[in-house]
Amino acid sequence: MSIGRRTIRALTIRHDSARLAFVAAVVAIGATSLAAQAAPPRRDEISRKESSTGVATFEVPEILFAGCSPAVRKALNDAGGVARIAEGGPHRILVSYELAPGRPDVYVDVLHKAGFPGAHLIPAT
Repeated sequence: MSIGRRTIRALTIRHDSARLAFVAAVVAIGATSLAAQAAPPRRDEISRKESSTGVATFEVPEILFAGCSPAVRKALNDAGGVARIAEGGPHRILVSYELAPGRPDVYVDVLHKAGFPGAHLIPAT
């Protein structure tokens, strides 16, 4: 019993179509995952895990991507109480911190001393 050329061709095309559909699905899932990782977190994503945690948005006009600046990160981390630093958009940084007297205002002072005189706290809306 022999299989004809048309049968072999039809099976090959079906197999290739299934493989192409699988690859397309994997690429789509990967692209969605990368897009989710690349997008900066929103303020509500850095949520208050406990009542002892606060979230503040700072604007640092001297630096386009303040969250990426090692100097900004070092200054905030050296001040203490910082749980997480995330990019909040151009010139903005989101800081999740442990509530304590003087915070988040102390972070503005620290940023000024670190060479960012235009840094200021953006009021929560």
